[in-house]
Amino acid sequence: MLSGRLLTMIYIEGRVVRPREVAMSNGTMLNVVKEIHRSNAPYSHGRRCVGGGCPAVYETDQGTYLVVGRRLSAEEKAKVSIDAIEDALEVPAELLASLVKKLQQ
Repeated sequence: MLSGRLLTMIYIEGRVVRPREVAMSNGTMLNVVKEIHRSNAPYSHGRRCVGGGCPAVYETDQGTYLVVGRRLSAEEKAKVSIDAIEDALEVPAELLASLVKKLQQ
């Protein structure tokens, strides 16, 4: 069941995709069910999202979540263990704290 405002766009790898048509790396489609939470909090060093839908968390039809956040630089990624099919994003702590509260309701 959809609740709250309707999704208008999602940014994946720097481009806008329709929220119900998010392609996965294996060619399957991941359907976004609803936006769980969007934050206005800044990233580290006061950086902010310039337009778009970030930072935010979306629920999918697969029982998983999409997290929209700031992509890390190559230098930042080198400090984190990341599998070839994964990526790392920075999100404000407020986004995750609010998500936990919403999921506990």
